[in-house]
Amino acid sequence: MTLKELIHEEDIFQTFLNTSNDYTLIAPVDMEQFKKFMVLADNHIDGYTMHQVFKNKAAIRILLQSLNPNIELAVYVIDDRIEDNILRTTCDDYINRFNSGFLKL
Repeated sequence: MTLKELIHEEDIFQTFLNTSNDYTLIAPVDMEQFKKFMVLADNHIDGYTMHQVFKNKAAIRILLQSLNPNIELAVYVIDDRIEDNILRTTCDDYINRFNSGFLKL
């Protein structure tokens, strides 16, 4: 998927989240790339916690445009109830777990 398509999916999926603790994030699929992305985001986006950084959609989307275009990205759902940890799941897993009513486009 292109970044534009992922942004569209993220925008639509946002309305299907089950709790106020959940939010979406477009990020690298590969765990090592995800870790590097976290450091990059933390260094370039203001926020007291990583959750505050990741919730800044406009800044994250600008940062994503600066990544190598060969890095595979996906939309994740993040649970912010644990401050010291980033718990992420794919949209498909989230749909299966919570039956959110979202149909993949």
